Amino acid sequence: MRLFFKKNERIPKNDEVRDCIWKGRRFQSIETNLYCRANSLKRTRFAISAAKKLGKAHERVRIKRLYREAFRLNKHLLSPGFDIVVKPKTYSDSYKYKDAEKVFLGLCGKAAILKSSKTIK
Repeated sequence: MRLFFKKNERIPKNDEVRDCIWKGRRFQSIETNLYCRANSLKRTRFAISAAKKLGKAHERVRIKRLYREAFRLNKHLLSPGFDIVVKPKTYSDSYKYKDAEKVFLGLCGKAAILKSSKTIK
């Protein structure tokens, strides 16, 4: 099975990202905030917001790439019909893909958007 991060799985507009952050539910870990909001679509959409305070441009790009990859490889585990926005809080050079995946799936479990858990309303 080939897994892609398709264009229709992105949250395309800044207004939609902002609505997810302001009107959605927030779930926290030490490294990351995850905002989740139900949408009217039959697919889960994803966005990452990395502020300049996170670090230099190459650090922000790397952390975004890690979380995007965690979503791409685990999207089959997520319930459809949600908008997810990830806002990393910290960056470290030793941060690896497995760390990002563990944090992402842990927060999705807290948000109850994994297929095996109850969905939020």
